[in-house]
Amino acid sequence: MTSPSHIVVCPSCQARYRAPRHLEGKTVICKSCGNRFTLSFQSKSPSPAPGTAETAPPSPASTISSADSLLVFGKLAVKFKYITNEQLSEALAVKKKKNAAGETCYLGQILVDLGMLTGNQRDFLLSVQQMRETRTLDQRFGELALSNGFSSREELDKALERQKKTFLESKKVLAVGDILVRQGTLTENQRDALLKLQDRLKVPEDSSHQPAPFPAEQPSEGEENQEIQLEVSGDGMLATLFLSSPQVTLEQIKARLVSKGVCYGIKDDEEIQSFLDHLSGVPKPWPVAEGSPPKGTGSLKVAFHFDTDPLRIEPYKQGSAMDFTAAREEDQLKAGDCVAKLEKGTLEYYGTDVYGREILPAQKADIHFLCGSGCEVSGDGCSVLATRDGFPERSAYGRLFVFPLIHLTEDSDCENTPVDVEGRVEFSGAIPDKCSLKCGSLVAKEILKADIHALGNVLVTGGIIGATIYADGNVRCRYVHQARIYALGDVVVEQEIIDSEIEAGGALLIRKGDILNSRITAYTGTEVMDVGSDKANPSVIGISDNSACEKKIEARGQEIADFEEERTTLEETVQQLRNQSKAIEGEIGTLAQTQDRAMAEQRKSAALARSLEEAGGNRDKQAEVQLEAQRLGVKIANIEKTLENRLEQQDIIVEQVARAHKEIRNINARIESIQADLKALEEWAFRKTAPAALIVQGTIYAQNMVTGPNSSLTLDSPRKHVFFKEERHFGGGRKIAISVIEDDDSEPSG
Repeated sequence: MTSPSHIVVCPSCQARYRAPRHLEGKTVICKSCGNRFTLSFQSKSPSPAPGTAETAPPSPASTISSADSLLVFGKLAVKFKYITNEQLSEALAVKKKKNAAGETCYLGQILVDLGMLTGNQRDFLLSVQQMRETRTLDQRFGELALSNGFSSREELDKALERQKKTFLESKKVLAVGDILVRQGTLTENQRDALLKLQDRLKVPEDSSHQPAPFPAEQPSEGEENQEIQLEVSGDGMLATLFLSSPQVTLEQIKARLVSKGVCYGIKDDEEIQSFLDHLSGVPKPWPVAEGSPPKGTGSLKVAFHFDTDPLRIEPYKQGSAMDFTAAREEDQLKAGDCVAKLEKGTLEYYGTDVYGREILPAQKADIHFLCGSGCEVSGDGCSVLATRDGFPERSAYGRLFVFPLIHLTEDSDCENTPVDVEGRVEFSGAIPDKCSLKCGSLVAKEILKADIHALGNVLVTGGIIGATIYADGNVRCRYVHQARIYALGDVVVEQEIIDSEIEAGGALLIRKGDILNSRITAYTGTEVMDVGSDKANPSVIGISDNSACEKKIEARGQEIADFEEERTTLEETVQQLRNQSKAIEGEIGTLAQTQDRAMAEQRKSAALARSLEEAGGNRDKQAEVQLEAQRLGVKIANIEKTLENRLEQQDIIVEQVARAHKEIRNINARIESIQADLKALEEWAFRKTAPAALIVQGTIYAQNMVTGPNSSLTLDSPRKHVFFKEERHFGGGRKIAISVIEDDDSEPSG
């Protein structure tokens, strides 16, 4: 069931929305400005009259309502010599005073009221300010159009020149996207897709949680039927119905869908009625509408030139047997080989969400590779190349590495000497107690009470016993006893987890094994055969818990704080060195002047001595003059020695400042790299849209606890073949709900 959508524009503030066809004639409320107006689809999209701007110039209130805009407006007024800096300060003081009194006021109007600007001058400055802001955004819009292959450089330059010319002639600001549509360079869909990438195509508020195509009519207070709850997934692709009463009718459900703006992919009336007819017992969620995903890979995609799933976790999720085969030496890349490359994607058709909005594939026009050791981005920014021979690997959040192969044995003395290598470590035996190992990735037969930090994956063909493991990738092993594992990716265990603590940024999978007396958190869910036993202490299993990612983000943030503190110390040291250098420079200047005077006196004494000697004068006088010359010579020599010492001190200070600056640059580079990691981590950490579940294929025994972000449940009796999810609870809040697994396809694995 589909309903086409159209772009509509609020006549008050020009905010753009997509609205389904069935809303035509309805009175709606603009989420941006609160204006009420009636929807009309007489034309596909509003087009301005020839020679006019496509959006009305903003009022002073809307244009200079923010602190940044206020500062820009004031600077423009000074730049155009309409006011002086003193007058700007006076106006800002008036504004501050009025704001403190609770009055809403704008700098432009205050300058007019004070007689410092005319109304025309204010409007001119507002248009210049709007043009500057639009021009900056449109430059980025143009780059997106180029990178997506929507426009040529010549077409973009032509549109930007048209924008500039129009402004100079009429002081009207045209959006470059609209100009490109007029030129026939872009389609309206392409323009809107690029505007969406820039967050310039407005959608209803709180769109990150429940996007809507348009603000539908608002129900009056008390109109909503509290027996019908409707939740839409964060990506707008699934609408789930929660009913608290079997008395709900088909018409009531359809009315609720309309009130929420859900208009696409709705189940047939017969399916909805069948669901209502069979509704009994504990209410359960039911998908009432589903969007259709786009087919294609968007404008650009990343093609990896290596196996990004070396632990074979995805096949295991799909039902394959556990595979402990490690990568072979011939899988290594050579220096100069391509690790990953941007390739042009394909788009067969757009998708549609439940609100009837067109959905593009994930846009990757702004792909930025994250490179760790062993690889670097090529000069054109389109590929990643290996800088050394080794195994390519990708962390859970996307950082790329090339790790050289390093073989270690039980005779490596790593019990007494910490090992820190950015390589793929293959340990021939069991990693012993008290071993401290930092590495790129790790392959071992067994890990005992060791401390392991890995930038990538950890593969253990045996068990992990008493160890503490931190991994930015996935972890795979046969069993876990009395260990702690903190992985950003998935954790896959074949047999059992006993007396352990595991935090996974992905899923925890132990389909044929047990969890006993352990604390587990997995962001995308846990799948297990049995939890607990009649004799074992209870376990706590958290679902939708992102502790592993949050702790990593917190740790990386602390690294930045530590580096910033170190940088501040270095900057203070540089300032102290500069102060010392300045003092020495002053001393050198004084010594140089004293030396010049002494040398002048020495020359004068020498000349006097020569003249006395030539005249055959008083010998006592000659002796006195010679002694003075000798004294001056000693003084000059001492000054020269002191000067030489001070110059050496200056050289040392210059070297110290240079070293400090080099360290500061290194710290800045490290901070920049960590900030890139943080951005990638934050984007990756909250990627999940569907609720995670604990799936128990066998039995979960009494007293074991299941926790979610907002609730928890302690089992009072054993349950078999069930799954747990945190769901909305009628009457307020959320609770852990239990459902029976009806068949193998009834619920996806973690």
